[in-house]
Amino acid sequence: MNKYVKMFNKNKFRNCLILLLVLFLIYKCFLVTKEGFQSSSGNSKDCVIRMFYVDWCGHCKKTKPQFKAFMDQNNNTKVNGTTVVVEMVDCEKNDANKQLAKKYNVNGYPTITAVRNGKEYIYNGPRETKDFTNWMKSIV
Repeated sequence: MNKYVKMFNKNKFRNCLILLLVLFLIYKCFLVTKEGFQSSSGNSKDCVIRMFYVDWCGHCKKTKPQFKAFMDQNNNTKVNGTTVVVEMVDCEKNDANKQLAKKYNVNGYPTITAVRNGKEYIYNGPRETKDFTNWMKSIV
């Protein structure tokens, strides 16, 4: 009987360790994903520019090609020593995108924001590629 109690306690301990390891890995994966999404490189010298959009919005449909061209030209480039990261966020695609939109108080579409050195900038100009580029240069 004593032999079975020891084996049960060993298995219980091992199972608890495995469970803790699995929970830790899940937590780390979630944390890394969330942090990676919020700041692509984590470098304070980065400028992250995002367009928040939804597919059903007419203004978004018109702006997306212009912003996509801006993104293609400027994503992961250096401007005045600052790495520029450009992202398009579909606010209805998944919970992470919904939470990001909520964090930046997005309540209309499209919303275009930039974050540099912890300061948030909201774009309110014309929605053309050249205008996005000029705005980016004024921030960095």
